Amino acid sequence: MPFDDDTLHEAPFEGPYGILTACKGVLDKIGQGHIYGDHKELASKLPGREVRKSFLKELSKLDPQDKQECFDKIVRTLKEGGEGLRHIRDHLIEAHEKIDAPINERVWDLVADRFKDRGSYWKTLARDLLPKIPESDIFDTQKDEEGSAKECCRVVLQKWYQRHTSSATSKELMRCLTNMGLANVNWKIMRVLGLVNLENIPLSER
Repeated sequence: MPFDDDTLHEAPFEGPYGILTACKGVLDKIGQGHIYGDHKELASKLPGREVRKSFLKELSKLDPQDKQECFDKIVRTLKEGGEGLRHIRDHLIEAHEKIDAPINERVWDLVADRFKDRGSYWKTLARDLLPKIPESDIFDTQKDEEGSAKECCRVVLQKWYQRHTSSATSKELMRCLTNMGLANVNWKIMRVLGLVNLENIPLSER
């Protein structure tokens, strides 16, 4: 759920069909109830778009399984809100499907370009991906590409896709990039997937 998303900012925030209300149970369960309380208070002080942006930014920091549960709760709540909220719900579902889809050449080329000056960091990425990339693939890639970080990253992601296809998703790649402190690359992936426009990407993340 990109926190700077114009369509999602149209969603109700509080009340029975609000995105804040939808996530309360999940946040309480994982000991993050303060996110709900803080933003309920902020709702009376900040413009609607800004409080939604702040709330979604906090959700983006949660563990993947907790983010997924919040996503599911939001979609279900928007569905209960009727046809007037359908376009927001459909937008979220479309984004979810694109991120859950297998990576493609545009994605692995984009990521590879971000690793061109990072030495052997591509190996860290390769070893974190699930399903696992065999060490033999990593070794052969380094040998065949003569150590070029960009080409090694591109080739190893291509091999990952060829071995696992349906499981080699953008979502899993984004998880690994986040673990490496490269979450800003995820914005580039979302732009390639048509999920966010350049003007909606924070300047610090471009």
